[in-house]
Amino acid sequence: CLGTFLTGSDTSSNILFGKLQSTVAGQIGSDPIWLSAANTAGATGGKIISPQSIAVATSAIGQQGKEGEIMKKSLPWALLYIIVTGLMAYFLA
Repeated sequence: CLGTFLTGSDTSSNILFGKLQSTVAGQIGSDPIWLSAANTAGATGGKIISPQSIAVATSAIGQQGKEGEIMKKSLPWALLYIIVTGLMAYFLA
């Protein structure tokens, strides 16, 4: 989530952190596929509140200047998504 929030791209986040997640999974005896999937799910959660995505969306619909309002409204949903997917990854992995 943090990688996508910072970069604005879930693909970039997956590239940055995917190998790390897979390596850590192998070292702690967890399934690398599950942790890689959790990395991808978390990256999607970060896209919800990515400032770059919000800026592009507001420009596309002519709502420039309302980025903060949109961020405020989307933050609780992003946190809920991140918590639920994090719990699923924790209990299923």
